[in-house]
Amino acid sequence: MIEAAIEMTGGEKGEVSVTVPPGATSSALTLSISPATSGSAVTGGLISLKITAIDSSGVSVTHFDKPLTINIGNISATSIPMFSEDGITWIPVPLISGTILPDNMQEGYYVAADGKAVILTRLLTYFGIRKLQRTIVATPQTTMIVAGRKTRVSAIGGSGTGERGFITSTPLICKISKGGLLAGLTSGVCIFQATKAGDST
Repeated sequence: MIEAAIEMTGGEKGEVSVTVPPGATSSALTLSISPATSGSAVTGGLISLKITAIDSSGVSVTHFDKPLTINIGNISATSIPMFSEDGITWIPVPLISGTILPDNMQEGYYVAADGKAVILTRLLTYFGIRKLQRTIVATPQTTMIVAGRKTRVSAIGGSGTGERGFITSTPLICKISKGGLLAGLTSGVCIFQATKAGDST
């Protein structure tokens, strides 16, 4: 087993450990854990890290016959363990019902009695804990406007402190300002979306 103190988003420290079970690989391994520091990798959330394994001949090992155990730290009801093959696209790790990874799964996680997320994986890649984003709800003052008239759209929700805004995917039918002033241009169905800019978290 190896352990490492990983710096999380916001400068906090978290303890992460990786355990390789007997029979997971036929070769002796050297494991390392390092924070993922690129802008794309840290989109994983509170913790983003890269775990690597090198065998005795210096070759990188990414697939294992038995699942490795990664204790990735505490998670809350608004967080979820994630994995990424490239550090850019992040996918949720499936929640499993017990502490044993089913044979038909490459990775899964469970929450231990101490509240820590334990990932079981047959692959080594990027891992992280990501905060779930709150939904943004947009509400127009009316669902029908006359061409040439305007109405106001409001929005609530969304995570973080980024600025809210609006965009439309039907610019020939309507236009909407960043502040939510919606103008009908011609007859048709106006489709708009509320957005929220990212921030340091």
